[in-house]
Amino acid sequence: DRASEVRGVVAIAKSQRKQIHTDISSPGTAANGQPCTSFGMHPDLSNLQAMYNEGELSWFANIGTLVEPVTKAEYKSGSKELPPSLFSHNIQTRT
Repeated sequence: DRASEVRGVVAIAKSQRKQIHTDISSPGTAANGQPCTSFGMHPDLSNLQAMYNEGELSWFANIGTLVEPVTKAEYKSGSKELPPSLFSHNIQTRT
C-alpha cells in the first residue's frame, strides 16, 4: 500500500494498523465531507480508536505549517509561497 511505500523500513504493516472508519453517519465523516473513508494508526493506540468509535475523539489530518496548498511541482519550481524553515522540525516546534 501507499503508506508502506512511503515509509519504507519504518512502516507498520497494514494488517497491524488500527483502522478508523469514517464512513458512518456522524459529523466530520465521509458523509459530511471527510476526504477519506478510512485510515490506519499505530497499533498501540487502541484506546484512541475506541474513543473515536464512541464519538469522544476527533481527528485532524494533514495540518501543518503551509501558507497555501502546494504541489510537488510548485514546490520544486518555487512558484508558491512556503513557510520559513520548512522541514526543520526543531524550528517549527518553537512557541
